[in-house]
Amino acid sequence: MGEGSLFEGLFDRFFTFLARHIAARPWPFLLIPFLFSLLCVAGNYKFVLENDQSKLWVPLDSNMSSITADFEKTFGPSYEYALSLFLQLKMKRKVRIIHQK
Repeated sequence: MGEGSLFEGLFDRFFTFLARHIAARPWPFLLIPFLFSLLCVAGNYKFVLENDQSKLWVPLDSNMSSITADFEKTFGPSYEYALSLFLQLKMKRKVRIIHQK
């Protein structure tokens, strides 16, 4: 007997026992997963889809929220291109201040 046949015999006996047990009493194996699925579905009532990328990817304690508030106050809520310009200007100011010291 090789090593593989020992494991094959153990798996064969285990799954034969399991199949006969499930076939003899199928209701717990149908009812318990169904009730668990209902319990999981109950969480969908509080599910909220978040589409604001800043809330998804930017840490709440970062200074990006203050930068975004300044930007919106200055330019309004149109982002991408104007925001990149705004951030470049802000970084140039910081670099200039650092080099002047």
